[in-house]
Amino acid sequence: MGAVFSSCGCSGVGVVLRNHEGHFLAGLSLKLVGQLSANNIEAWATFTAVRLGHELGFWRIVLEGASKVVTDAIQKTRSDFSEIGNFVEKIQAYGSSFESFSVSWIQRAR
Repeated sequence: MGAVFSSCGCSGVGVVLRNHEGHFLAGLSLKLVGQLSANNIEAWATFTAVRLGHELGFWRIVLEGASKVVTDAIQKTRSDFSEIGNFVEKIQAYGSSFESFSVSWIQRAR
């Protein structure tokens, strides 16, 4: 999840890792310099979640993202030259290190 804070000219991301029963395993939030685009923030949050899962030694990851653009980009096998391409490449690299790795888009309730 990401947010832009115009009052400080910064952005932030937060991630929560849960087990298959929905119980909290770990969480992390980061303050980022600059006001990033929504897709950049979501890609950064997704990368942060995957990296945290990897660092904690998890071997099965199911990503549920709020950005269809980001989840679609991660699922593609061809190179991504968009503004989030660098994140997508890193997420895919981490993803290949897990025994099981899947990504799905979850539409936020309005």
